Amino acid sequence: MASITCTNHAHGILLQVYCFVVRSAFDQKQLESVVKGLAQSTHLFCCTCPSLRKGFADISSALQTRLVQMHAYTRMEQCAQFSTCLASPEFLNCSKMPHLTGLDVALGAMTKIHLAHLFYTSKYRLLEESLTKCIDHWSTNVVVQSVKSLAAFSDTTASEFSPSIFDALLALTRKPSNDPEQLKYTLEALKMLCTKDSNVQSKLGDVSPWWDQIYALHQGYTSCYIRAHTLEILGIFLSMESNPNTSNVHYKQWIQLVQVCSEAEQPTEVRFACQQSITDSKALLYSMQVWISAMVLCQDDDEEVRTTAAHNLTPYVFGKSKKVQVEYVIEKAYDKMTSYFSQDVEFAEHLWDQILLGTNNGGVVVPFENVTLDLFDEETENLFEEVKFRLDIARRQLVKLDPDIRSLKVNEAEKQLRHVLDVFEKNCSSTLMNIGGRTYNGDVWTPIYRLLAGIDTARGEVPEGLRKRVREVLFKDAFVHPMIAEFL
Repeated sequence: MASITCTNHAHGILLQVYCFVVRSAFDQKQLESVVKGLAQSTHLFCCTCPSLRKGFADISSALQTRLVQMHAYTRMEQCAQFSTCLASPEFLNCSKMPHLTGLDVALGAMTKIHLAHLFYTSKYRLLEESLTKCIDHWSTNVVVQSVKSLAAFSDTTASEFSPSIFDALLALTRKPSNDPEQLKYTLEALKMLCTKDSNVQSKLGDVSPWWDQIYALHQGYTSCYIRAHTLEILGIFLSMESNPNTSNVHYKQWIQLVQVCSEAEQPTEVRFACQQSITDSKALLYSMQVWISAMVLCQDDDEEVRTTAAHNLTPYVFGKSKKVQVEYVIEKAYDKMTSYFSQDVEFAEHLWDQILLGTNNGGVVVPFENVTLDLFDEETENLFEEVKFRLDIARRQLVKLDPDIRSLKVNEAEKQLRHVLDVFEKNCSSTLMNIGGRTYNGDVWTPIYRLLAGIDTARGEVPEGLRKRVREVLFKDAFVHPMIAEFL
């Protein structure tokens, strides 16, 4: 009973101090005396009482605010040390403590206030000491709060960060009790440090253990935020490779992720991270596959994704960052790709992929085969992507290639065209009727035009036998789409 009375008395004193700090008008010297007195008395309250811990935390938070308002930056460090004392493993015993801890509240207050540079430095030292010394004793809640605060360091020079903070973050990613929320903010903090610290490579040392851990996290979680953060971090790590090339094991793992994460059905956060990962990796200097993925992102359905992807490409395309239309960046990027990879068969295959129709189980996918365009038909994943735009670019680049490489898949295009004409002749029904004739239906003229245009580009003209077959099948209509007729 006496213990409870003593605790209540102590809690009452803390409440009075808190009200004094928050409401009273006093000068800087008086406020500094409060800080000094509290720092000297914390050892009296190293007990398990939640109300006392929270009382000290509330006072710490209020002191931070008042010191900032009074521009008493010389006392910030002492106040931060006071918060560190509250956050020590002996004091918090966080594994058994479900309430708000001193560090939770103190860091919350510091994050919301615009502070001077000295206070940022003090805040960093608090976080570094807390993360590196107390990590095994903290609850998930405290860890998340600490890492969230660290990730908010937009104005801090990361060159001040020591290697121990990186080690602490890596240790966080390896904790078996990881939950997605904690991991999300841990990775966000790591990404921020890697981005801002010009000496990050020397602080990390051998990247391989880091790579393996971050890659495993990307593969092991479905959270779009975790996948996004890990993809960006891997791009930064790839830029640190001593001998970057397409045969590098880390590159092969990374490019597979990029090719998947740039697809239209991926979450927007993942696609946005994908374009940033490409930029950070510097792989555009040596990889055609990365250029192709960048082109996919430049034609993304989300305006922010495609405009950012195009802007990030401009230094590689124009020699410097500049603001230009996305379509112009794509056109000039393909010119650059042709100058780099004109002798690469894989590049010619990519251009032909923009011309040829897709296949399914070995058969050509004909858009108008057994088609009925109902009101609630499913739309394509990407509504921004323009088939004709991509086709015109592919044709312009194919012309620049050597004849042998240019005609790589022309025989396949001719075979597909004959199949499409056969399907049209046998299966075309009234559901494809359009004003002007059946060839004015988009599902009809688009595949026929694509194949005719590709064949014409590769051979110089469409062979007479094919032209005759096209006229035989299509000229049964009164009118034929002019974009088809130009090749006949």
